[in-house]
Amino acid sequence: MLKPFAILDTDFISKLYSTRNAADTPFLEKLFDFDYDFCCHEQILFELKKHDKSSINWLLSKSDKVKIYSDTAIIEMLKSFSLPESVACRYYISHLKSSCEIYEQNYFENCYGNLIDKIHSLPDFLRQIETGDDLIGTHHNLGEVKNTLLLKVLYLCTKNTVYKFCSDDQDTRSHILAYAAQNKYDLKCISPFSFFFLAKNELALSKEICDDYFSSWISQSSNQRVSVIERNGLKKTHLTAEVYSDIWNDSVDCTAEGYIKY
Repeated sequence: MLKPFAILDTDFISKLYSTRNAADTPFLEKLFDFDYDFCCHEQILFELKKHDKSSINWLLSKSDKVKIYSDTAIIEMLKSFSLPESVACRYYISHLKSSCEIYEQNYFENCYGNLIDKIHSLPDFLRQIETGDDLIGTHHNLGEVKNTLLLKVLYLCTKNTVYKFCSDDQDTRSHILAYAAQNKYDLKCISPFSFFFLAKNELALSKEICDDYFSSWISQSSNQRVSVIERNGLKKTHLTAEVYSDIWNDSVDCTAEGYIKY
């Protein structure tokens, strides 16, 4: 049986890397206690280099645990199914287009619209992709678009339907979950905060261990509230410390979208 693919995004890595216990061990290290195949698109690496350089060496040191896929690697994965290079590139375009449309209807047309006419050689094709990437920019879901593209190609090439999408962006989690439901993927999202729920209920970490990490979380958070799902199904913000206590009181659950639910 294939392991679930766990796809990591920029803010998820950054937040759980900076959340540390008294021994200065990142909470993110506990992620590897799960039996997942961890991966991300290399765009996540580029974004970390710009916005959180402290986590770069950590991510690079985990090359045996986190596979980082470039666009070239994705095309090579498609070619492994005996597809000619030009056909593999067209598959890439198709999945890039549908990935863009999850986040913004006009991303593909405005930024990559001429790719279909640019498959003269793989190096030229990759340069055109880079041009489109620059037009979207890192602040407009580029990492999420590329991670979604990666998810689609992983499914196409492995037929594994089980995924964990690790993201701090609520809209991204909502979009990707809706896409997964349409395509019958078994996908669950993990937010940085809901990782405390998983640490208790799936990794069976003690409260003492989690409290150590939570002290770090709360001390560096500018927002002392967290979005949750109420019993009536509505979304609301609660004090983070109260929700954390409720996790240990066994009075909450965690939704597929990565929210704590009452």
